Amino acid sequence: MQIIIGVEHKDTDFMYIKEAINYFYCIYGNDIKLTSISLEGKGNFQNKLKTINNHIHKYEGDSVVVFCLDLDSQLDSTNKELNKNINDFCRRNNIRLVWFNEEIEEVFLGYKVEKRKKTNQAIHFIRSNKIKKVPIGNLSNEYFNKISTSNFLNVFDQIIGEFRRK
Repeated sequence: MQIIIGVEHKDTDFMYIKEAINYFYCIYGNDIKLTSISLEGKGNFQNKLKTINNHIHKYEGDSVVVFCLDLDSQLDSTNKELNKNINDFCRRNNIRLVWFNEEIEEVFLGYKVEKRKKTNQAIHFIRSNKIKKVPIGNLSNEYFNKISTSNFLNVFDQIIGEFRRK
């Protein structure tokens, strides 16, 4: 199976996601291929369908598409509307949606990170094996109303299988 993961920013976001998948799930050999696609910003979610479809057609086997996106501040009406549009788009196009409230770093690290420090923080997170310190509850929230939480495990349990969770 191929899991196509659309992220806002390929560099750091995919680093956290791949680390979490490798930590929480038993992936044997080449039975699951992770393909990362940068959306080049959350607002560009509709512009990547052609790229996604190209990856699906190139792969011999089943593919699942997942967008992993920050909710950002829900107090901002523009973000709230954009998040609703993304949710609707994902439903219409059979794309799974993993959300991080408010940002991916808050879920994995417990705090916001300045833009210029994001790469170094992600590298440090991986090298220090800090995935072990992330509370499972932060990654398995059903509702997006709590800061520093995500539905990550809920979605990937459905895709990879809860029985493959370590």
